[in-house]
Amino acid sequence: SVRSVDFWLKLQPDVETGTIIGWGNAASTGGEFVIDLEDGKIRVRSGTSKIISTNKVNNSLWHHVMFSWNGPLLTDGDLFIDGRLDSTASESGNVTVNTAAGRPLFIGGDNNTAPDRLNGIVDEIRLWSATTSLAELYERFDRELEPADEPDILAYWRFEPDSTPSTYVDKVGSFNLTASDGEFVRPGAPLTLALFEVAGNGQSAVLKTNFSFVSANGATKGAGYAMKQMR
Repeated sequence: SVRSVDFWLKLQPDVETGTIIGWGNAASTGGEFVIDLEDGKIRVRSGTSKIISTNKVNNSLWHHVMFSWNGPLLTDGDLFIDGRLDSTASESGNVTVNTAAGRPLFIGGDNNTAPDRLNGIVDEIRLWSATTSLAELYERFDRELEPADEPDILAYWRFEPDSTPSTYVDKVGSFNLTASDGEFVRPGAPLTLALFEVAGNGQSAVLKTNFSFVSANGATKGAGYAMKQMR
């Protein structure tokens, strides 16, 4: 289905690989949708199709990433880095995306083994049921949102003070994250309000619905808290 995903990301130069977010079932062609890293660059993939950013993002700075897709092919989507369309991103494959059920959403790693885990910080994760225009991206990428004002938002983890080391609240209301062993640290993504992040120890976490959250030294934060993952 039509979708947009956006988040903030901060990586050290030695981080070249790791899963950021994804869902679906790889058992069927085009059944899985994943955003991860390849050689320090953002990669969006489904089956044998992939889009890879022109530049690396592992430079110890915060970067905003957004992927907007209206299908049917994965390569029909647009990748934005720091508010700009990556018009020279490499594209390959002609897989039609048809995200399959039967596998939970994951953040920071698609299983509990170290090779898939992200060693970095991810913050302000937002899932949308519509494409995102450049004007919409500029309007909302650097600020907290009120879900009631965003009819197309599906899930939004911003890690405000109503979150705790064991529960990270989805501000839309359906997909709270249940985690273990976290602590609050500063700072988080460069939004316009006070920032924090939540540091984790690489434990897995599960949403109270049919999604699951796998963390490994990354961070999920909004203008409130984030979670740091480590391998």
